[in-house]
Amino acid sequence: MLTNSMGGACGQASSRHYNQCGEQTLTRGERVITEERVQDQLRNVIDPEIGMDLVELGLIYDVGVHDEGRHVDVTFSLTSPMCPVGDLIQEQVETETLSIEGVETVNAQLTFEPMWSPEMMSPAAKLFFGR
Repeated sequence: MLTNSMGGACGQASSRHYNQCGEQTLTRGERVITEERVQDQLRNVIDPEIGMDLVELGLIYDVGVHDEGRHVDVTFSLTSPMCPVGDLIQEQVETETLSIEGVETVNAQLTFEPMWSPEMMSPAAKLFFGR
């Protein structure tokens, strides 16, 4: 385990601990839940029609972590309002988010504002699709 000690408020020392993957951990060995951690977990949600994860496709619009990680808000979209697997994708977003240790509740909100477009994809996804 790597440890990084930094000075705290009012001259008190605070200690931040990191595991071998560079992820910040709490003193009990739990990971600190961050937006990046949630995004990484959401890479497991694959759009079945396209075969690529929602993060690379640019379909995850916003992630909010609240109450020390116990509650997470995820705003996401679909490639089309007529997507026949929208309910399945929403269920997977919720399931993957709740699979993160420490997350107790999730609010997965589907939106079409703004409408998704291929320009929202990651550079790797654009390259994959020849854009």
